[in-house]
Amino acid sequence: SLIASQMAKLSVADREKAYMDVHGIPLDDDQETPELIQECLMLLQNEIDLLPDKKAYVIATRLDPRYVQDRDFRLAFLRCEKFDCQKAA
Repeated sequence: SLIASQMAKLSVADREKAYMDVHGIPLDDDQETPELIQECLMLLQNEIDLLPDKKAYVIATRLDPRYVQDRDFRLAFLRCEKFDCQKAA
């Protein structure tokens, strides 16, 4: 496939970074402090509240509110977007 051939052209370090990005795994644990996580989780909720169209969020919350509100679930979105709360929302 096209993606596999492009990935094969990357260096090992770049390929590893791409895999980490796709799976929302932080590369540097030193930058991800408990304070940063807590602040970004609060900011993420603020950004979700400001969304003009949150039909999918509302439906998901009705189906399983504990899952949607789960810290680790939300943290995966934050990590995926490198803690950009607006993009993560």
